[in-house]
Amino acid sequence: MNYHLVYQPFTIGDILLVYFEPHLKPTHHEVVGKMVKIFHLHHLIGVNFLQASLQFKNLPTGIMIKPAKELLQAINQIFQKENIEPLLPLPSGYVIAQIESKKEHPDSENLFICQLYLGDAPDQSPIKMTVVTNSIKVKEQDYVVVAKAGTLLMDGTFLVPTPFKGIVSEGMLCSSQTLRSPQLQQEGVYVFTKTQPLGKDFFGLDHVRN
Repeated sequence: MNYHLVYQPFTIGDILLVYFEPHLKPTHHEVVGKMVKIFHLHHLIGVNFLQASLQFKNLPTGIMIKPAKELLQAINQIFQKENIEPLLPLPSGYVIAQIESKKEHPDSENLFICQLYLGDAPDQSPIKMTVVTNSIKVKEQDYVVVAKAGTLLMDGTFLVPTPFKGIVSEGMLCSSQTLRSPQLQQEGVYVFTKTQPLGKDFFGLDHVRN
């Protein structure tokens, strides 16, 4: 089950938000103690934990790209009592890719179409993705970080496949600001200076070989 965790006490209040289906609109909710179940018709699309700081220890502020194992365990203890499917560790959606090709968009002078290579699937078939970008900086063979469709971005929006003048972009090339990673300092799309492990979760790397 896909999910996203968000804790913004200064803007939302002391509430831990758990999104399951952010593209669906809520139709009703059910309050169970300090938990609010949010539904679209009969489908559970999210959970709000009220007074979250009293229920969970050491909550990080913001969007939780890689929730701590201890936090998931605490949430799952509550979910188990409510017969809600447990939260398992998930990839962040930000992965290492290499720009295989880059060409000008046929209908725009300011856009480029990049074909990305993310390594090979278990059957050895190449995993590829098309991304439309306005970056003049990136070039073929560069190693970059791409946010895939379905990823929760750091500003709280969900990335969806988006058409740009007839070409659908399946993700977004990431900058240092997009990643909010203090060890990466570059203008524009972040480009690694060394070879990176293709297809790996950027936030799952033990270290970044930049």
